[in-house]
Formats: sequence, C-alpha cells, structure tokens
Amino acid sequence: MAVATPFSWLLVMLLGGGAGVPLAVPPLPEDPVMAHVAPADCVWYFTASGVAEPDPKSRNQTEQLAAEPEVRNFVRDVGRALAAAIRKGAPPTPQGKLLGAEGPGLLHMLLTRPVAAFISKAEVGPLGPAVAGGIVVGTGDDTAQVEATLEKLEQMLLGPNANGGATAVAQAPASVKWNKLPTPPGVPTVEWGFRGKYLIVGIGDGSADAISTRLSGPTPDWLVALKKKLPVERIGTVHYLNVKKVLATAAPFLGLQGQAALHAAGVDQVAGFANVSGLDGTGCVSKSWLQFDGEPRGLLTWFGSVPLTAADLVPIPKDASFAIAARVPPAEVWKTILSGISTIDAGAGAQMADGVKQMESALGFRVQEDFLQTLGDSWCVYNSPGEGGLIITGLTMVASVKDHDRLVKTNEQFVEFVRKNPVGASSGAAIEETTFQKQKIYYLNVPGGEIPFAPAWCITDKQWIISLSPQNIRAYLSRDPAAGSLADIPVVAEKLKAASPVLITYQDTAATLKITYPVLQIFATIAASHMQQEGLDVNASMLPSLASLLRHVEPGISTLSREKNGFLYVSRQSLPLDPTMSGMLPLWVGAFTFARADSVRPAPPTIIESAEPARR
Repeated sequence: MAVATPFSWLLVMLLGGGAGVPLAVPPLPEDPVMAHVAPADCVWYFTASGVAEPDPKSRNQTEQLAAEPEVRNFVRDVGRALAAAIRKGAPPTPQGKLLGAEGPGLLHMLLTRPVAAFISKAEVGPLGPAVAGGIVVGTGDDTAQVEATLEKLEQMLLGPNANGGATAVAQAPASVKWNKLPTPPGVPTVEWGFRGKYLIVGIGDGSADAISTRLSGPTPDWLVALKKKLPVERIGTVHYLNVKKVLATAAPFLGLQGQAALHAAGVDQVAGFANVSGLDGTGCVSKSWLQFDGEPRGLLTWFGSVPLTAADLVPIPKDASFAIAARVPPAEVWKTILSGISTIDAGAGAQMADGVKQMESALGFRVQEDFLQTLGDSWCVYNSPGEGGLIITGLTMVASVKDHDRLVKTNEQFVEFVRKNPVGASSGAAIEETTFQKQKIYYLNVPGGEIPFAPAWCITDKQWIISLSPQNIRAYLSRDPAAGSLADIPVVAEKLKAASPVLITYQDTAATLKITYPVLQIFATIAASHMQQEGLDVNASMLPSLASLLRHVEPGISTLSREKNGFLYVSRQSLPLDPTMSGMLPLWVGAFTFARADSVRPAPPTIIESAEPARR
C-alpha cells in the first residue's frame, strides 16, 4: 500500500487545505508592474505581492504573529528540512543534482517575490489548444543570480541528451532575447527572458513581447474596478476569473444536457468571480465578489434577500466557539432542486417525482407542504462550550417555525412511521422521547455503542431544535434569556448593521485553539518521529507554543451580503489559517498516515519544493 512521503506530508502541512500557510503575509508594497501586465481582455488573473519582513511593532496582529520568534523559527526550520529533503530525494543524475541544488531557491523566490500569472485566451482550435498567457516575477536584486541559474538549468535539462536524445530548441535572435522552450506540435509556444528586474514567461505566440510592452503601461479598467469594489488596505493577493468566458469556451464540450444543468443551477448567469486578500488595520481580510447577470435563479436564490437581524441570532449563545446564521428558505431550495433535475433530464425528474410521491405515501405527509413550508428562513448552527460543546459535540441547529401545529403533526407521523418500520432493527435502534420544561425531546437511542451520539430534536412554539444529544437541547431550553446572544458581541453587532448580511459566520479563535492545538501537538510529535526515521531533520520542538499564538488572535467573522447583481463575501480574522477540525484536517490526516506506516517505507521524494529564507 502506498503512503505519503515525509516530504509530501510537509508540503500538505504548509500549502494544503485550510491550514496552509497563506501567500504574501505580511505583503510587500504593491508592485504596479504586476497590475500593468494584466491583459485588457482577461480570462484568468492572479497576483501575489510577495512576502515582507514582519514588523514586531506593527499594529496588525497578523503581522505581529508572523514576527513571533517561535513562529519565525518554525518557518525557518521547516524550510531547511524541506530543502534538505529535496536535495536528498533528487535523482542521482546530473540533472537531478542540479535541480536539487538550484530548485529550492528558485521556488522560494516564486513564493516570496511579487508575481503575476494570467490567461488572456483559452480556446480549442483545429490543431489543439490555443492558449495565450504569461507569468511575470519581480526578481529584484537577485535578478542576475536567477538568470544565471535558469540558463544553467535550461542548458542541463534541454541539452542534446535530454528527453531521450532530443535536441534543444535554439534561442531566438539576440535582438529579441527570448529563450524558447521545446514544445510538442500543437502545444502553445513558451518563451522566457528578462526585462530589467522582471522575469517574463510568455505562453503563446507573441505573448512575451506583449507582456514586455505592457510593463510600463496602464492598469486595465477591469482591474481598477475590481480593486475599487474590493478595497484592502495592504493587498496580498488578487484573483479574478471571467466565468462567462470560461463557460462559453466549455459549452461545446458540455453538450445540451450539461448546458441545461448549468442553466437550471443558475450558473450560466454568473459573469465573474474576484477575490482580494491582505491585511487591514489589525488583522487579515479576504473579500470576494460573485457577479451575475439578470435576476438570480437556481443556486443563486438559496440565500434569502432579507438581511439577518439581531433577533435572528438570539438562539446562538455569546460563548459560542463556532456559529453560522443564514437566511435560507427551505421550501424554495427543495423546489429548485426538483425543477433543476427536471430541466436537466425530464425522465430523471419524473422518476424523482414518483419517488417522492411513494415516500410521502409511506410517511403519511407531504415533504413540501407539511414539512418544509412549516419552517421559516432563519437558521442558526453553533457549538457552545458552556452547553457541552467540545469542538463539535455541542453542535446544535435552530430553525424558525412558521406553522407549529402542522410541524408537530408531521413529526408525530414521522416518529410513528419509524417506530413501525425501524431502521437497523437488529441493533435495537429506536426513537425515544423525554420531557423537559414541558417540551418533548425526541432522540435516537442505539444500544451497543455503535454511534457516539444520540441525535435529538425538539419543536417549540417558534423553533425547531436539532442537536447531537438531548443534553444540548436541555441546555438550550434552560438558557437564561438575560444571558444575551452572539448579536451582543460588538464585532457581530457592527457587521449586522454595516454589512446587511444574509449569512454570517463567527469563530472564537482563541477558544478553538485551546482545544485543537494540544491535539495537533500530539499528532505533530507522532509525525516528526516518523519523518526522522526517513532522514528528515524535524522534531516535536519545532512547533510554536500555544501561548505564542494566543497573544495575537482575535475572533474571526465572515459575512455574505446579497447585492443587486451579485454576492459580496468578506472574511476577517487575525490568525491566517483555520484552527477548526476541517482546517487542521490535512495535518491530522498526514500525521495519522505516518502513525500507520510503521512497516512501509515510502519512495524517495521527487517533487521539487522549498521554503529556504530569501536574501534581501
């Protein structure tokens, strides 16, 4: 059985999942050239400002965190371990040795210097893909060394004996000074070279020249408008995707059914997606804009148009470590799903309708009229440490109720059906009920310990409460109304007023870290011990202490606002990674993989990656 190599695990830890180390934190000042080279007619564009030296005296908590000695030592030590792994795992050939020696520094430069990448054209012609685009890297004071290294790599990798004896492609005339890489027939040309302190890679005929011409040109109007729409004080990254162009290019390959699916989902109304991230006054911020044309339909209607209010957040306690509140009309969502399936495939839609009718006949109630229409559009999900929530054990959902009597009757019919037709009868699983404060609480009882939870639900006059245990529901029902809610926290109250959100998420980062980080330390120790057996110079002491992180964390909050022609999503926090179960999952999975790999020895790493300190 194949397992991940120590190097690949470190790569996942640094770059993968929600726990990945973000690019451009703290960011270098914006290099205007990276905006100038963006094409006026663009399919995709990305730029990163590069990584600056963190200032421990900065007022920004994220930058202070990056300047913490323990954090800096961790980044340095992991970078050295990665570089050593690359050199050790490089193939024992002249080309491999050269890549092992030069690759780490080059890739670290790409990750820490200003860079822009874009695609201006992406089509499929009669002779193959017709793609035009490019990459620009601000090499700064390292230009001469980078150029010498690239020429050395080109000479070694594309020499007469490379690729089974193929001959390297000759360079263009000296007046042009573009190096041309060999590409198979039908594949776009790739040219590279330097203009001043910028490395230019052009993809497609004439792209390198076009990029060179734009170095000192104006910023295209679409990029100016994008930054105006999504203002960030210290920009770290900018990302743009022209969804309309991508869909137009993909349309011939989707077929009529695929295009019908996009239409039913409302995706064909999406014009573009943009994101700008970086640092603001005290933390890191990410702003995204999903623009659509015309009146939204399909998936675009799943969030209600009426903004959330403080009253909608009353079910969420002030001590919630994690919370989501949203406007979601369940009946409309169900209707969209059914009509979407019918639009895509009339036969499948008819089968779906028949299946629903059969299910409703067995249950004794109608899904749309007797269940979904009894619920309101205000939904809350939270985890409260004070009510028994350790990460997710207190996960509770509260939905508003529009028709209490009808929902109670539907619930009674459901419970009766399950009791007459028990699922997993051999295990003795059954729906039980208990009473607390004159409210009936239903829960699933499974003898034998097959599941660690006892899912429970309760219907009050105005709410439908679902949780992983009856205890969480009792805690909710016995909560003192005077205790307040999440809406009383100043940062949440401010967002409710200023952003008019249809969705809001909140995370008590410090509280979450206090629970998850000790677990991470255990897995990191296990992973480090296994990586040491593979010759990597890593150990358990490299991980920063929890105290060094807690000094700089503030709650994280995100909002989704519905505007006339799109959705605006703004996320802000001080910790530039996700400390929740899902965010740390790549690290824990990697560590668990090594814990289970005692008898398996992975192959030497062959991926080139690095995080060596850059020279400034």
